[in-house]
Amino acid sequence: FALAAAALAGFVAIERRAPDPVLRLDLLRLPAFSGSTAVGFATSFGLFAVFYFTALYLQVISKYSGWRIAREFVALTIAMLIAGLVSARWTTTRGPRAPMAAGCLLAGAALLAVDALLGRQPSFAGLAAALAAVGFGLGLALVAVTAAVLTIVPAERSGMGASTDRKSTRLNSSHITISYAV
Repeated sequence: FALAAAALAGFVAIERRAPDPVLRLDLLRLPAFSGSTAVGFATSFGLFAVFYFTALYLQVISKYSGWRIAREFVALTIAMLIAGLVSARWTTTRGPRAPMAAGCLLAGAALLAVDALLGRQPSFAGLAAALAAVGFGLGLALVAVTAAVLTIVPAERSGMGASTDRKSTRLNSSHITISYAV
């Protein structure tokens, strides 16, 4: 933790002095950017955690083979793809806030269901359904997060996802427009 804190302090010090920073730190003052970034971190952390810990549990405790574990996660993957399409349309018409919130709530509840279903020999169908709900919730949230963040940064800097053009002196966080088609 000390090394992480030192690395963070070094990153901030370098970014403040850099003429063309990777991350414009003033973006973190915008509620839309910092909130979306926090949701993106939490949902990505949840996704990687469910993949890693559920797969590890199924392999070590339930003695599932790699193929059986992979089949268990197919439902999560398909649900994320479907949710991505749903979230893109929802975000385009209503903005990113509602799909982010709904996705996080669904994913959180579904993660609790996954935890409850894990046992010595978990039900394949039950666990697949809970993982699908996790995937659908995370798919809703992650697409909305991406859309929210990309509306704040200029298009020419969207590859970095967080950097902005130095010519921009004032950022407007009161109105975010999402304009892409699915």
